[in-house]
Amino acid sequence: MDDLPPRARRARRVLDLLLLAVAASTAWRGAGAVLSPPDPVRPPVPVAVDLARDPPERLRLLPGIGRELAIAIVADRERRGPVRSLGDLARVRGIGPGTVERLRASRGVRALVGGEREEGGR
Repeated sequence: MDDLPPRARRARRVLDLLLLAVAASTAWRGAGAVLSPPDPVRPPVPVAVDLARDPPERLRLLPGIGRELAIAIVADRERRGPVRSLGDLARVRGIGPGTVERLRASRGVRALVGGEREEGGR
């Protein structure tokens, strides 16, 4: 590097610093993904989830229901009243007929509504 003219050495240093900054930024973003809490593990044994009363953490045990949808379900319950059936979940933005049918057909998780078993849950 000593055989380069002064301008080329400065340009080389600037490029090295830019590459270092990009690498550090990428590593920092990757570390954020590692630090975020993992999704809950789906239970291997049957679990009852009460759609009308359970908090978002518990609703996340349902297949296809992640953090955002669980929060949306609770917000919808507070705004529109209790969920009386699995079909009522279709009123929540982000939950369509396919998700409702997947919940009805799911095994290992029973959907309860107000403490009573929903007609489609197993």
